[in-house]
Amino acid sequence: MRLADHDAWRYPPDRDLAERLRASPAVQQRIRNTAAGVAARTRRSARLAAAVMADPAVLPHLARAIDGIRTQLPGITGLELFVYNDAELNGFVSTGDKRTIVAVSSGAVNHLDADELAYVLGHELGHAAYGHLEIPAALLATDGSLPAGDAARVRSWQRAMEISADRTGLVACGSLAAAARALFKVASGIVADRVVASPELFAAQCQRLADEVIAAGDDAFHHISHPFPPLRMRAMLLFQEAIDSGDQERLQAADTAIAAMLGMMEPCDSGAALTDIRLRTFFFWGGLWLALEDQAVSPLENRRLAEVA
Repeated sequence: MRLADHDAWRYPPDRDLAERLRASPAVQQRIRNTAAGVAARTRRSARLAAAVMADPAVLPHLARAIDGIRTQLPGITGLELFVYNDAELNGFVSTGDKRTIVAVSSGAVNHLDADELAYVLGHELGHAAYGHLEIPAALLATDGSLPAGDAARVRSWQRAMEISADRTGLVACGSLAAAARALFKVASGIVADRVVASPELFAAQCQRLADEVIAAGDDAFHHISHPFPPLRMRAMLLFQEAIDSGDQERLQAADTAIAAMLGMMEPCDSGAALTDIRLRTFFFWGGLWLALEDQAVSPLENRRLAEVA
């Protein structure tokens, strides 16, 4: 799988929410106020002082991974790779001084194989490729003075951008199995070789999670910046299947399914009730009961029930 047109594969709500945030006067003002601080934290000198550059002679497998990704993302220039001292499996990307700086922890280098590292690096560079760094989402999310609608939109955008970045990571490593292993290891901290992170089994946890969320009636997940790991795995699985099929409509269907899954992490919106995964069970059984009132289900009723199901 090649990243021939990565912008066309971007998760659409990621793009839409970013545009809405950029159009908000309140967000524009916060961006202007935080621009200097953000620039100060992304200076290259800070990376040089606290990390080491990934020289090909020292870390050849890491250099090979970044070289492969570099060819897939030609729009990213001045790319430099650093390794910093941290036992956790993590990474980040920043921009500044006409450079794109991606860094991974020593824990990631020590415990992830080349394909798994390619997923992590691709994920981080996906944030840069899609312009996620242009809006300081983490700072905006903790800004108590931001209007409630914008604040909720920031969190929704953070979750949507992770779906886009995961897709770039998946394409970068070229293996759904490697992406699953990397996501499982990063999320759980378990790095033992005997752990088998099957993409299908990992993704299947998403439905159990949804069932628990629905049963508990919990509506407190909209403050979380990242989608649940099983949801991210399910989203990658749907994306992979759509790309393998070569069918644009299937990719659109995958995006619709992913939006429904992310709905469980959104505050209940009465204006979009049919897209709220927590209410779909009620709509389905209620709709079926009404449809059977005349002892027959019409083609239109059947189609609408299928859409909810």
